[in-house]
Amino acid sequence: MPKKCSNCSPAVTLLSSEIPCPFFVLTNFRFLRYLREPGYHFQNVFGELLLFGLIYLALSLTKQWRWSTALLATITIGTLVLTHQFSTFLAAFLLLPIILIFITYRRNSIIRLAKQRQAYTILIIGVFVLIIIGGLATGLQQKIPHIFTATPHLIQLTPNLIDYPKTMGVTWFITGIAGLVLLTGRMLKDWQRNIPGLGFVFSAFVLLLLSQGPRFGIDIPPVRTLLYNVVPLSITAAYFF
Repeated sequence: MPKKCSNCSPAVTLLSSEIPCPFFVLTNFRFLRYLREPGYHFQNVFGELLLFGLIYLALSLTKQWRWSTALLATITIGTLVLTHQFSTFLAAFLLLPIILIFITYRRNSIIRLAKQRQAYTILIIGVFVLIIIGGLATGLQQKIPHIFTATPHLIQLTPNLIDYPKTMGVTWFITGIAGLVLLTGRMLKDWQRNIPGLGFVFSAFVLLLLSQGPRFGIDIPPVRTLLYNVVPLSITAAYFF
């Protein structure tokens, strides 16, 4: 059960719910299907672990900047790019609201810290430049017109919203969504104290929207994307209880 704390903010309560969270992840058998498959499917497992590890690091940086965390996040991004392209693609969308929140409310701190630790700043920028160069060298930019298109070929595979509970488990899905709605309300009510929590709920909503990607002209596998929601909705289900 989440730890009780009368003086804690909802963001702290969210972090304290990490204990029952694995229980909800392990109750979604479709999410664990890759563990039963041989070969390249293990890339999906490692890709998802790196993706949500990266999100956790990014949320930590919105709360308190640490150069060690920033460097670890940068290395995680590089590892994710080399490990699993689809998870990397989703990471770009999930990190966007966190980065926007970070820049909006921490920009003065970023500028000050960048001036104080110029060597670290150059190192992190250098890693990102190498990632971009590596992407261009492997021709990833050529895939962009095929992913963002007005005629997505995966549109027929996009599930209706009413089918989500059946796909992911009725009780499991409803509990996760209820927790997400509850958490969103509490984050918005006192958002200045809960910037990491606000970044989390925005990223969770972005991931849910991406499960309807072909309807928005983003030609990605919709059901496969939907199953990525098991992790954030497990967190919100734990928060709900």
